[in-house]
Amino acid sequence: IERRIQGLLEGLLESEKYDPESAPGLSVTVANAIRNDLKSMETPRYKLICHVTLGQKSGQHLAMASRCIWNDKYDTFASTTFQNSTLFAAATVYIVSLSEMFDSEHLCFII
Repeated sequence: IERRIQGLLEGLLESEKYDPESAPGLSVTVANAIRNDLKSMETPRYKLICHVTLGQKSGQHLAMASRCIWNDKYDTFASTTFQNSTLFAAATVYIVSLSEMFDSEHLCFII
């Protein structure tokens, strides 16, 4: 899954230049593309939650973290990054079992 996400990030962002006005819409476009591609894998018993962060590449440091309370037996995630000369992207997809989704173990916090 990480290779699929990486390929999508490269294909969608390789020639993009960072623009603060278009970055919010571009991040939604990338998140939707990743989600739609992974949905084509036909995993009807799983919910896909896609989180994409885009930023300007200007020598800064960024730390991201997420913590989830879930069932390790059924749930997982995939995460990857991409950068070109002007921007960076981080994409994380949470893959959560629908059959286990509504119990008290499924809470996700993005920090």
